[in-house]
Amino acid sequence: MNQDKEKFESLPIEGKREALKIQLDIILNTIKARMGILPIISTIFAALLVIATFNEQLIQLNNFVRVIISILLFLIPLTLYFYNVDLKMGLRNSEEIIENYIGEKFNEMISRSRFEKFMGYFPDIVIYLSTLVVVIVIILIWVNT
Repeated sequence: MNQDKEKFESLPIEGKREALKIQLDIILNTIKARMGILPIISTIFAALLVIATFNEQLIQLNNFVRVIISILLFLIPLTLYFYNVDLKMGLRNSEEIIENYIGEKFNEMISRSRFEKFMGYFPDIVIYLSTLVVVIVIILIWVNT
């Protein structure tokens, strides 16, 4: 048996739960952070590729480059969507845990103004609008050949 396992086994049950909770939180935060870099990577590479096509001597805008730009552009709202879904799932899980602890519905305990409710939906709205813009840009890339 290794030392870490021995230390863990010697903890009381509450200590074990707390130790596991800390590690699970670290894992969850790491996964969320990794999901958060996907839209950034897509945006950077799409921007670099688009900028490089401004000069025909660097990269000619042929069909292969159009495909790559289209994929990278579409990955931006797609990864933002999945990142947003991941964050909302974490929020729902936390709300359920709080509800289990206190025995009341979380949303019934908190009163929100219309502005606060709107701000709750705002990331979804922005992601849907950005998807629409990206689709229009991709269509324009292919129509203006």
